[in-house]
Amino acid sequence: MDECPYCGWPLEFVPELEPARWVCHHCCHEFYGNQKEGGERLKVSEVYGGGNYLNAQICEREHIWNRELVITNVTKEDLRGNTKLVLSFADLGYRLPLNKTNANVIAERYGDDTQGWISKPIRLVKTKQNFQGRLVDAIMVVV
Repeated sequence: MDECPYCGWPLEFVPELEPARWVCHHCCHEFYGNQKEGGERLKVSEVYGGGNYLNAQICEREHIWNRELVITNVTKEDLRGNTKLVLSFADLGYRLPLNKTNANVIAERYGDDTQGWISKPIRLVKTKQNFQGRLVDAIMVVV
């Protein structure tokens, strides 16, 4: 779409603006990234940091790193089109979606059947991981 969805006039891409955006010089609407295609304005912090799921920032803020956490429940959930095992913990209002590596770390110690994980302790440690071409803080499970 190269036309403004509000007035139909051509959009001009203006890379000099910060952040770069598409501008309609007729009705003065501005569009960022996928907004030009009618999509919503997306923020990584809202997509990956929302809800009651643990992330590295929450672990830092809530002093969760290296703390013993006792698993109280394991569920299978669809998160952003991916099926994940999600852990719940005693005395913690946040849950942890597991990547395959973290799930395998727990399974190696406590077994393949997730029922055997209930009441077992784990610790979360800070690590670094490549994400979209840059190094970011990430959660690694230790048992």
